[in-house]
Amino acid sequence: MSYIREWIESINREVADASLKAQAQREADEQAQREREARTRRAQDERRASVRLRIEQHRLELTRRRADTLDQQLARWWAAQPPDRRNRGHGFEEIRCALQGLSPGAHAANPALSAALRAAGWRRTRLRDTNGEAWAVWWPPSVTPDAPRSPGKAH
Repeated sequence: MSYIREWIESINREVADASLKAQAQREADEQAQREREARTRRAQDERRASVRLRIEQHRLELTRRRADTLDQQLARWWAAQPPDRRNRGHGFEEIRCALQGLSPGAHAANPALSAALRAAGWRRTRLRDTNGEAWAVWWPPSVTPDAPRSPGKAH
């Protein structure tokens, strides 16, 4: 009956080997899962840090903009304009939105901005199209509004 005992022992060894392999595979899978979770956590932390950084940069930019006078904002905006935009008229909404970072529409009248534009030498004229519609255009100091350079509807 020794052959039966040997057969049972060989089966036990195979079961033990399979059990060890399964245990090793489970441990490897668990380790891989822990590593994936750690990578995911790091990526989430980096995204959160990136969002916090953008929020803080935006807050600082808004603080700086609030601290700037309209004259400073106007000078900075004008200095950033490409040459082709310096030789045409600009709509009031276009200027207001560029300075305050807002979308056009809600507050068309802004006496402080009008005063800042006039103080900087800008001139306001009204243009009419072929349909009789009129709109205001602000001309930079370097451009003579008597001979406008076809701005199109400037807003």
